[in-house]
Amino acid sequence: MMKVKSLFVMVFITMVWSSCTSDSKEDQNKNTSEYYIKAKVNGNSIKVSYLAQALQYKESNKLEIAMYSGNSLSNIYPFFSGNLTDLIQITPGSYQGSNQLFFQFYDSNKKGFRTYNANNSTNFNLNILEVTNSYIRGTFEGVLYEEVYLTEFVTVTDGEFILPRYYDEYGKTTPN
Repeated sequence: MMKVKSLFVMVFITMVWSSCTSDSKEDQNKNTSEYYIKAKVNGNSIKVSYLAQALQYKESNKLEIAMYSGNSLSNIYPFFSGNLTDLIQITPGSYQGSNQLFFQFYDSNKKGFRTYNANNSTNFNLNILEVTNSYIRGTFEGVLYEEVYLTEFVTVTDGEFILPRYYDEYGKTTPN
């Protein structure tokens, strides 16, 4: 539970900090409607594109990628976020709910749902379909559990994302 809260806080702080630090007119005028995360959550279509990003960084000599997109600055909910950890490189492939994949969804009422890896079951899948220097595209589906008691769940279907790829900090579009 503490790791979940810490991850959420880290993503939120990164979002707030990065929204205040971009000096580039090009970044400010960029059409971000092409980047998003969308899915059906219990049959309801949700698409978010605010601060859409796939942020790549190094942690203990391995790569990690944090994916995020929310509703708007004035009301961030609903939002999706996910982390892939312990990677040698970012390549197309399939990742299942495990210690390597953490994925969460917060609904409009600020209620959080996340991957849950009970007895090594794999009830959530994320597929990276395309990786370029500038974006990552993929799909996802599965079951996310209410983050506090794990007694409720939502079913996520038709998940899809295309996110701009950043390196080490939001807005940095080159790996060097």
